[in-house]
Amino acid sequence: MNEKEELELEKKHLKVTVQLAKKSLHEEEIIGENIKKSTDDDFLLQILSKRHDTKIRNLKRAIKNPYFARIDFQEKTKEKQEIYIGKTNIFDEQYNVAVADWRAPISSVYYDGEIGETEYICPEGKIKGNLLLKRQFQIEEGELKSYNNITLTANDELLQECLNEKSDSKLRNIVATIQKKQNKIIRSNMFKPLIVQGVAGSGKTTVAIHRIAYLIYTYEDTFNPEEFLIIAPNKFFLGYIKDSLPDLGVDDVRQETLEELAYSIIKDKITIEDANNNLIKIVERKKDYEMLEKTTKFKGSFEFKEILDEYLEILEESILEKRDFTIEDVKLISYQNIQTILSQNKDRYSLKTRIENLKNYLKNKVENNSEEIIERIIEKRRKQISQIDINLNDEEKQKEKIKIFEKYEIYIKELSNGKSKKIVDEYIKKIKIPTPLQSLKAIIQDNRLMKNTDEEVKEYIRNENKKNKVAYEDIAALLHLQYKIIGINNNLKLKHIVIDEAQDFSEFLFYSLNEIMNKNKSLTILGDIAQGIYEYRGCNNWEKINKEIFNNEAKIEYLNQSYRTTFEIMEEAKKILENIQEEYNLQLAEPIVRHGEKVEYIELDDNKIEKIAELINKELEKGNNNIAIICKDEKEVEEIYNKLEKEKIEIKTITSKSQKYEGGITIVPSYYSKGLEFDSVIISDKNKYKDNTLDKKLLYVAYTRAMHKLYVL
Repeated sequence: MNEKEELELEKKHLKVTVQLAKKSLHEEEIIGENIKKSTDDDFLLQILSKRHDTKIRNLKRAIKNPYFARIDFQEKTKEKQEIYIGKTNIFDEQYNVAVADWRAPISSVYYDGEIGETEYICPEGKIKGNLLLKRQFQIEEGELKSYNNITLTANDELLQECLNEKSDSKLRNIVATIQKKQNKIIRSNMFKPLIVQGVAGSGKTTVAIHRIAYLIYTYEDTFNPEEFLIIAPNKFFLGYIKDSLPDLGVDDVRQETLEELAYSIIKDKITIEDANNNLIKIVERKKDYEMLEKTTKFKGSFEFKEILDEYLEILEESILEKRDFTIEDVKLISYQNIQTILSQNKDRYSLKTRIENLKNYLKNKVENNSEEIIERIIEKRRKQISQIDINLNDEEKQKEKIKIFEKYEIYIKELSNGKSKKIVDEYIKKIKIPTPLQSLKAIIQDNRLMKNTDEEVKEYIRNENKKNKVAYEDIAALLHLQYKIIGINNNLKLKHIVIDEAQDFSEFLFYSLNEIMNKNKSLTILGDIAQGIYEYRGCNNWEKINKEIFNNEAKIEYLNQSYRTTFEIMEEAKKILENIQEEYNLQLAEPIVRHGEKVEYIELDDNKIEKIAELINKELEKGNNNIAIICKDEKEVEEIYNKLEKEKIEIKTITSKSQKYEGGITIVPSYYSKGLEFDSVIISDKNKYKDNTLDKKLLYVAYTRAMHKLYVL
């Protein structure tokens, strides 16, 4: 069959598939109406309606573009299957799969297989066979524009074509061009912790989004989308990725910053300072910046966690009054027994939960032994009455008798009715449980607990921890104290957390997040040590995290291939970290061989603003519309923005208050550019970056934001 005939056949197939999608859409709309009519339960209606709305939206998209690829796969001893792959399943009249969802097991052959013998894993086990054809389609508004048969060479060409596209103001969808290594990470076991060390431009964030979409599809009968959480570094980064999951057919996944998660867990009136406050002070070399580095590193360390755990041990031993459980001096249970009961399962339950369990135990104990306790109380009452002062007159004696009688009668009546609530509540209410913030403040002020801490660090922490405002770096401690003392709200209902830009998290923070997941280790951690600009609070060794947090049970995967930048840009970026690469064991990017323009280094006198304006116009003329001027800090951003405004250039800034990245011409400080990408980047002043690790990493981050063109002033 020649190419023209093949194209006509594919066009006919597309028309049939579009009709199937339309028929399915019509049927789903009818089902949706019936659900609304037949379901009285509001909660059930909401769940069913949400699922239906997602199906309907996916089918509407499928009508315009039902699939992007086809594979011909022949299982051993079976007939050849022609399998079309798209963003959602489409079925024919006999409910056979007409289009397989990209997340289905068979679709893995498209991403992993090469022409010839191959295999894939499905619930039935390993399926072996021959991959006879890999084909990719370009479909627009339901019309087939072209197709390409994919070999290794053709695959590279398709990838190059994709990478040469201009950047957008949102995360790009790579479902048609997922690479083999990325596919392996996306489909990794949900119930084993996964750490991904991915270099700049390796698609970490995109892989994270596709992994969540894959897990929701795979476990849709077990978990709800809202039980999955993506933790992103800031609000505008969330804005950058927010449309990606719905575009992959997934709704209701939680997407939050660490601060938002902390507010939902820590039951205390706290205000968390901006995550970048301390970084800005360090970048700008403000007063005491070296002390700030030391204290924030200390707060994220296991050394600090051990101090907190020592406090928790003391709290455990001192929270009960050292007295027996009595009813008006009638001893019911000894203090030693109560302390033993309270200590049971302390690794499993919070202190508050165990106090509640103790309360229930005491109630049952009193109610089950009420008759014996009543007898003892009556005997106690009889004894007290017999000890009334004989020198009192009859009226005074009678008053004393009534007083003693009433004192004990309250308890006798309650016990006779099989109740013990009041008796036990009086005992339990004397137990005062501190909040996480109260505990943190008590720890910091306690010289015994802090005895081995550097005196300057101790003093600095005490001065900064005032009122209800806490530093971002205190989140790890507050989460740990919440978990141990108060417990985690049952409404949290998290089954899997994906952490992006995870190199900025401390060891202690990883420990606390694993703790709130009840140590089920269902975490995906993605980061790049080379981009660890919060080195003073972050981690610099994934193997150590694996050992300390996951007992070496985590799987560590490496994405060393960079897809974002051209070969020329990445080679220049790598030079920045050459001197510290070995010391910090940094994984530097290997760019996919996509050549472009050389990096331009431009010497300036006093004409910086005019030069920046000239470069912006030059890039706009080339069709590069998303342009970033990357400054070292916010002070420089403000200065350049004010001057460029006078040049009548429409420009936006990204600062700590930004909520959304909208593309266009943007001025951004180096530390807020992480995770973003632009057609062109102008580094406003390389000389501002000094010869230290932090500044080198900031500059490396700035260089690696550029997709096609980089200017360095």
